[in-house]
Parts: sequence; C-alpha cells; structure tokens
Amino acid sequence: MAEFKIYDVNIEALEAKLAKLNKKAVKLNCEPFVLNILSTETIRNEELKTVNKVYTLDLIGNPPQIANWQFIGSIEPHDSANLIKTIAGETYPENYRTHGNYCEHCHSTRKRKMLYLVKNTESGEYKAVGKTCLKDFTGHNNPEAYAQLLEAYLDSSWLEEFEGIPDGSGLQRKYDLEEYLTYVSACIRESGWISRTKAQELEKHATADYAVDVMTATPEERKRYEYPETTDQDLELAQKSITWAKELEETNDYLNNIKIIALDEVTTYKNMGFAASIVSSFTRHIEREIIKEQKATLQKQELISGYVGSIGQKIQVELKFVACHSFETQWGTTDILKFLDYEGNVFIWKTATCQELEQGQLVKIKGTIKDHAEYAGARQTILTRCKIA
Repeated sequence: MAEFKIYDVNIEALEAKLAKLNKKAVKLNCEPFVLNILSTETIRNEELKTVNKVYTLDLIGNPPQIANWQFIGSIEPHDSANLIKTIAGETYPENYRTHGNYCEHCHSTRKRKMLYLVKNTESGEYKAVGKTCLKDFTGHNNPEAYAQLLEAYLDSSWLEEFEGIPDGSGLQRKYDLEEYLTYVSACIRESGWISRTKAQELEKHATADYAVDVMTATPEERKRYEYPETTDQDLELAQKSITWAKELEETNDYLNNIKIIALDEVTTYKNMGFAASIVSSFTRHIEREIIKEQKATLQKQELISGYVGSIGQKIQVELKFVACHSFETQWGTTDILKFLDYEGNVFIWKTATCQELEQGQLVKIKGTIKDHAEYAGARQTILTRCKIA
C-alpha cells in the first residue's frame, strides 16, 4: 500500500486509469485495484492567488496479469521467415519460424512489426502474442507510477494516457544491405572485427556501429576522423557475403536470422549487429574451407608416402614443416612435428623441446630413424635425437 497526495483536478484522470485497469483485471480473473481517500486539505498559493484541494489517498492491489507465464523472446515477421531472438538458454517450437502475423491470445491477424513469445512455466505451453496482449502475460503498468506523476502537477491535460516506456515504434529507417556491408568490410580491413559484446569488454567501438558512422558521415566528418574509404574489394566481399548468407541451410537461430536479413536485402538499425556479422561469418567460413582443402590435399599427398631409409640409420634431409600437435604427459608437454620431403614422404619427430617453426618452412634435419609406422593409411618415417641445422 502506498500513499499519494493528488490535486483535485487530477483525481478524475487517476480514477479513469484505474477503471481501465480494473476492467482488464476482471477479464483476467484478477483482484481489482481499490482507491481510498484518506483525507482532504486546502492549499493556497499566495503568489498566484489560487486555492486547490489536495487529497491524500492510497492504492491497494497489484497490476493484473495471467499467472505462470514468462516472456522468452521476440518474433520479427519477414517475407521469407521470422527473425527470432530469445533469452539465452530458451528454446521454442520450430513452427514459430514461419508463424504468421497471428496473435494466439486475442486470435487476430493483422500487420504487426513484432510478435512476442511467452511460455507457461507450469505446462510448458508456448504462445505468440501481439504487443497489447503481451501485457496480459507479463503484467500491466502499476498505477502507482501514474499517481506519482500526478502528485507533481496541478494540471494533467499534458499527460497522454500512461502506458509505460515508449517502444520506439513508428517509421524505421532502412539501409541497403549491400552498401552497409561494403562499409563493414572497409572497417574490418582497417581495424579488424569487433563484436558489440567484445566492444563493451574492450571499451571500443563495435564494427557494426563504426560502419554506420562511416557510412552516414559528411565529407567533412570523413576527412576529420580519417574514416576508411571503400574499395572494389570491399564491395565484392559484401556481395559474396550476402550470396553466401542467402544460400545457408540454417541449423540454428543465428544462421536463420542472418539468412532472413540477406534475403530482405535491407536492414534496420535494430538488426545491424546481425547484419554486420554476415561479413565476419562469411570470412570465417572461407578460412575453414581453405583449411579443410589444405587438409584434404595433405591427406592425398600422405597416401603416396613411403618409408625412407632403414631403422637405426642416421640421416640428414631437407624437409617442409607441415603441422604440430601437442599432448601432456607426466614429464611435461610433448610435441609431434610432421614434415614432408620433396617426394611426399612423411616424417614424424616427437620432442619435448619447443621448436619455433612456421607452416611451410623448409628446414634441414639431422637425426636417426627410430621406426617405420603407418597412421591413417599413410606410411611414416619416425625420427629421434634430431637437430635442426
């Protein structure tokens, strides 16, 4: 229970607000609010020569809400599919990816910018609901906040009906995706990729936001802040990134969301974090494909490998360093170094001494052939007691 002092001219506005909430409370089988007037006093303003009555009152009750439901995410309808964002750890039925603009609470279909996912904490039931219906599940605004506003003002005519924090609805600016990702590419080329999460940790500018600044900068700002200029290579990377995203066979929410943005070919400011990540995700995909191709080529080369020399023989040979794998033992870390000679024969050297070699580097090695072994179909010559000349 909270007490408030309200001018008489504002009592009617507060009562109207309560009447609306109580109507909703009856509909949701909740207890209505009760307004009690405790006392009345008269306040005179000598400067303005005005006299007003002030009521001391209290409000008893809780905002109406359907019990046992919680908000778990949002659904942004798109032509191709829905862009879904959920609270970490929450899942949802797959059918909501293609769910239409239909509210499962008021059973209405109309054009909405956003639907919201709610879940029953007892039964596990899910519902997609519109913004207005969402309040039935998460709770309507407490009239105490409205009463606190009214406490401060003699005249309430300036107040629109109190509905809480504005959601920023209205006309949203849309940006051409190819143009935006061209600037994203330029920013990554200049200073690397920084996600919004990493930007908070490093207290730096996220790439997604930096690209917006660069794209919308005036010529004077571009010169003053030395913003990067876009190139044909940046445009090409943006185009390839969009094409890749459009063809994704989505396996999770993130891939589904960037595919939807790519298919739309535009992005809003709200989704620019997702949009910008298309470029970084595509470049990581290319890197993985190159590594995969290199491994496949190496495996083919290794299959033609043969044994070199005889066990116990001392040799000196020029080899190309291929890779290093490490494992822990009770005596410390052991490195397994892999090399190839000019004929494609595989050499293995196990050592506890750290060797600073770069992939593809040619080195001359003196050592003793310890063994001939076969691994994954490739014949390997095992070396020991090696030195790099």
